[in-house]
Amino acid sequence: MEETNDETQRRLEYSKDILFVTYKNPKSAIEKAFSLFQDGSPNVLEIGGGNTIQTTLMALGNPDVNFITTDIYADRPGVPEYAYNTAQWYSGKLLAQVNPPERTRNLSVLRVSADDALQKIAPDKSINKILIVHPELEVLNSILTMVLRPNVESVLRPDWEIIVKPYKPISQNKRTEQLLRGFMVGDHLDELYGVNLSEHVPKSGVSNEHAISLTKK
Repeated sequence: MEETNDETQRRLEYSKDILFVTYKNPKSAIEKAFSLFQDGSPNVLEIGGGNTIQTTLMALGNPDVNFITTDIYADRPGVPEYAYNTAQWYSGKLLAQVNPPERTRNLSVLRVSADDALQKIAPDKSINKILIVHPELEVLNSILTMVLRPNVESVLRPDWEIIVKPYKPISQNKRTEQLLRGFMVGDHLDELYGVNLSEHVPKSGVSNEHAISLTKK
């Protein structure tokens, strides 16, 4: 059964409230993200955007594609990059936040968890690609598990694809290997939208692992 317009509007307002009240996103960033989700262009949702440099470069070079980059932006003891990126987000100094709006009309950055981004925020049939660069394998497992659920699959467009650049060899985690059997695994790639996925990440995040493409079986 399809939602009525009133139900759709209530769900939209609920999503915006989560982003504003729970995650302290500026209202301008929230409105921009939803305008991108809904404008009909191809949408890339990045999970774990970090310093946002790669995604900003993709957006600048691909004005006909929308990029919504997300991260939880919370400190993590012993990982200086987390604290730095969190401070940059709160002060509005991430590259995705400071680029002139006229140059990056197709880019938005949101503070939100992966779970909420996929299950509570993204509207139905709004995402073409999910981009995940250097996730911990346990985090990747959680995301792959969610994507196989009907309520998350509903936010994906029919041609959806997940691009994953692992931080560690997938063979190190049996659960990851098991979950990948639920997807078609494409050829290795190291570049997406003209940007090398191995560049613009902290030295501690450098990995020799190839990115892989996942689609529905």
